[in-house]
Amino acid sequence: MGSTTEFTDKVGEFKIQDISTLKRMQSDWVLYSTNKRMPCGYSYDLFLMKGDSCVNKFSVNLECEYITFDDVEDWFNFPPKLFHKYEKSMIKISEEESREIWEKIKTN
Repeated sequence: MGSTTEFTDKVGEFKIQDISTLKRMQSDWVLYSTNKRMPCGYSYDLFLMKGDSCVNKFSVNLECEYITFDDVEDWFNFPPKLFHKYEKSMIKISEEESREIWEKIKTN
């Protein structure tokens, strides 16, 4: 995790395993390209996984309100409410579990 917010302090590291939640997120996240560039870092690096393989990676900054995707060379406005809406579906994980997931991603 990079830059912290009240949300990141409260929720910490997490995972979402519910496919229907992920589909709702995909529908809700209507994003618009932005030309603002800020050295804010990222609140979260998110990995969309299928089994042990990473399908897509994106990074969210909740404080500066933008999102970037590894496979798209653009920045998008990202109001934090798009993220906060799904807090109840976020399963908190320990730093150890987070590191284990990261190791799987790096090796696959």
